[in-house]
Amino acid sequence: MTRSAVLAASLATALAVLTTPALASGTASARADCATTAGPADFNGDGLTDAVTGDPFADLDGIEGAGIVQVLLGGKTEEAPDGLPGAGGTLELRSPNPEPGDGFGWAVRTAHVNDDKCLDVIVGAPYAGDTDTGAAYVFFGTASGGDAEVLPLDADKQAEAHFGWSLAAADLTGGGAIVAVGEPHADEPADAGAVHVFDLDGTIRSTKRLTQENEGVIGNGEVGDMWGWSLAIGNLGGDSDKPDLVVGAPYENNDGTGIQVASGKIDSGMVAVIFDVLEKGPYTSRKWDLNQATKDVVEKSGNRFGWSLAYAEWGDTAYLAVSIPLADQGDIANTGAIQLFERKGSGELAPFRTLRMGVGELRFPTIPVVKGAAIGWSMAFLNPRVPVLAIGEPFASTSEARETGRVRFASVRGGQSGDTLDFPDPQPYQHFGWSLASYGNPNGLSPGQGLVIGIPDRKGGGAVATRATGPATLIKTTRKGTTDLGRSVG
Repeated sequence: MTRSAVLAASLATALAVLTTPALASGTASARADCATTAGPADFNGDGLTDAVTGDPFADLDGIEGAGIVQVLLGGKTEEAPDGLPGAGGTLELRSPNPEPGDGFGWAVRTAHVNDDKCLDVIVGAPYAGDTDTGAAYVFFGTASGGDAEVLPLDADKQAEAHFGWSLAAADLTGGGAIVAVGEPHADEPADAGAVHVFDLDGTIRSTKRLTQENEGVIGNGEVGDMWGWSLAIGNLGGDSDKPDLVVGAPYENNDGTGIQVASGKIDSGMVAVIFDVLEKGPYTSRKWDLNQATKDVVEKSGNRFGWSLAYAEWGDTAYLAVSIPLADQGDIANTGAIQLFERKGSGELAPFRTLRMGVGELRFPTIPVVKGAAIGWSMAFLNPRVPVLAIGEPFASTSEARETGRVRFASVRGGQSGDTLDFPDPQPYQHFGWSLASYGNPNGLSPGQGLVIGIPDRKGGGAVATRATGPATLIKTTRKGTTDLGRSVG
């Protein structure tokens, strides 16, 4: 598995505690019913909130590195009466055609794809196929809790393009869902990247493949852009009833107009929005490099603007968070930063504010600005009443161990929250916060009730934690052969 280089950090003491109950494999309630009793984010129809996590290189029945996905079944707790994912046990989802090294579970998302009430799971397997073409699937929620029906997301894919590297999904107003699948190593030219967009119900209603060469899609496809590395879907300024697509390209060079190779600010990154993406085109789009988005962060080679994305909306206001994990702060390298964009009413998305360590929302009295923190490695919006952004910092260290990881919480509208979530049983290089997702999101657009946190390098094959309020819960799994559990969450 490709990982970031080891980043040095030295941070302060833990401010939150995790509990670690032993959880048995879950079973569906006898009352479960996808037609009537399913909750708004409920895979098995028992009325409780579920979530999902990937272990993309787990061994499966002797198939080395095939990968598995675990559904974290909701169980009632005092802090989460609608269900804390994982407190009700887990269920496994497996590739319909497992092969060694597929990477099944590299990316995971959820949406209501067919016409029942149960939540459906979308899974990416970007190393599937003899030539790493990649694959993606929809697993339909089922009241039985198992034997889920599978819909392969077939597309015109390229060898070594890694279709399924990234995913985004959201419910559609008239029923069904939109699913975007990233193919960042697509060659047009080499590793320029592409994105496939699916309009789904119980079947594939339509599909299209987009690159920077489509009419109206701003930008130029250049060698190594990795357009489609990260994805988000939301209402960002197009027709209010039609979804817009956000595409991150953190390896884009800021090299001026026209097509260049290996010139300008290398791997500075960019983010683009394609409005009304389900329409036939030509499209209307917007693009920002870091210099266009903010003056608070100096654009340099290697910033990786667009590494991760998060979207949510409150009433008639929407927010997009775009991370810059290798941005410098002054002479302190790779501290990271986050650029927030805002859309009000029927207006278009526009840059709103910049979050940096030691400034405003990210000023924590006991935590200094740290070299190599790489804040924004992962992100998720929380709380339907007050906009809050959870920020993964998996390379954060404590006095007990290096790179144990941390999650910070920042108020989107201003003010200092000062909240952090650390792991009380730190292991070196476990990378708590490598992946983040909010759970309980009813449609892929609203903020979630709580947080799912990936810890893919915790000894024993990785781990995942869930958190409603206060402490978080480390979810135990009885499955043997995990390798990177928590590499992705959704």
